Amino acid sequence: MIDAGQKLGLSAETATKLTLQTALGAAQMALNADVEPAELRRRVTSPGGTTERAINTFEAAHLRDIVDAALTACRDRGVELSQQLGE
Repeated sequence: MIDAGQKLGLSAETATKLTLQTALGAAQMALNADVEPAELRRRVTSPGGTTERAINTFEAAHLRDIVDAALTACRDRGVELSQQLGE
């Protein structure tokens, strides 16, 4: 997000601050919500709005598959390291 913000014309400082504040705010909302994160996201996503456009872009790029592959690779590497340390 920081790199994308800079490509869109923000300074490095502004892009960093906005990215970190967005992540922090989303995490705090999720931690304090009385609903699951998916429901919270649904509630804060305006039809036809900017968040919906971003989510549609993520889905078109198969972001869920990318995240799944990354977490699977991380888990697999953790198993490998655990086996190496156990030897």
